[in-house]
Amino acid sequence: RDIIWYDSASSNVIISSKYRNNINEPITQYETLEIPYTITGGTTPYKVYYYVDDMDNPINEIQLTGNSGVWEYNALTKGTHNLKITCQSQSITFSLKVAE
Repeated sequence: RDIIWYDSASSNVIISSKYRNNINEPITQYETLEIPYTITGGTTPYKVYYYVDDMDNPINEIQLTGNSGVWEYNALTKGTHNLKITCQSQSITFSLKVAE
């Protein structure tokens, strides 16, 4: 469980998630993984971007009107991947291992 403190006068956001890296417990190829996250601070609506393996362009962009969301990532390619959620100038990154 994470404890989050933020300055309510700040315009910066904080992204948190209860999901943890799964390097020791890989998921199966073609399985869908749900990554819940919460954005605190700043102003809504939030523009959120999802990235895989440090790609220059996001694989998805959403407009989050509340402060919670779920990334449903479909693991199409086996191997180890880095998944990143960004909002404004902040990001959170997860390592994911996908087995055949």
